[in-house]
Amino acid sequence: MEKITYKKSFTAKMVLAGNDTISVYQIIKDLCSTHKDVRTRLSFNYETINYKRNKIGVMKIARKNLSLYLNLEPKDFIGSKYKFEDVSDKKSYENYKMMLKLKSKKSIKDACELLELMFKNVGATTIVEALDIDYNDVFYSRSFEELVLQGFIKKYVRKKIDGKTVIVEEVPKICHVNFTAKLLYEATNEADNLYIITSYDNWNLDKAILMKKNADGSFTASCDYPLGTKLEFKICRSKAWTDVEKGIWKEEIVNHNYVLIDEDKNIEDLIYNFRQ
Repeated sequence: MEKITYKKSFTAKMVLAGNDTISVYQIIKDLCSTHKDVRTRLSFNYETINYKRNKIGVMKIARKNLSLYLNLEPKDFIGSKYKFEDVSDKKSYENYKMMLKLKSKKSIKDACELLELMFKNVGATTIVEALDIDYNDVFYSRSFEELVLQGFIKKYVRKKIDGKTVIVEEVPKICHVNFTAKLLYEATNEADNLYIITSYDNWNLDKAILMKKNADGSFTASCDYPLGTKLEFKICRSKAWTDVEKGIWKEEIVNHNYVLIDEDKNIEDLIYNFRQ
């Protein structure tokens, strides 16, 4: 008899948690993005915060509540105003011994203050504005079934094969996307490299997709995404939002937006200007 189990990703948990949790996540992400060279990296189970080679923290979610684990020594904050849990006895948190549950305004304020302290200690320079990303759009509402189809929830089936019990992961169907970008108007000859930055990768600059430059001056790239993915993207001429594409009148443009319902998709982007 087959038995089905599921494993939710960080992304799936955020989607299912809803707006209250996403608003807390927005505060932490905005704070990180206002410091130069502070990077966040989203994996299946959690999201890390780093400054160059310095480990800063990890965000996880359980029962719709976001928690922040920090690379601080809990003993240094005993008797302080900060309310936290010491998780240093758990091997999996050997680099992140202080945990804050972000449930109240005070806990969120504490988390921001401690992050600011850590950024200052490692020399992260403050910049003026946070990235213009609304994480309600990143973690837009989807059903459990949609998240399974998109690969954000892994489905495992326990079955018997040749008398042996094995656990098999059911892999979702894939949409193969071919991207083409062409430089027009003032953007012509203004870029040697182009990078695709997507909502699927949580707008993570470190996961920007480098496009290939062709003899005719166009740029191309191919990627696979789970069928049913709502894909948003923009193109930059470097791994920085300061080099993002703009409209024909140098105006800001909305994200390119597609729902991948076919097994193959061809997408063309005409670029007229860049931000700088």
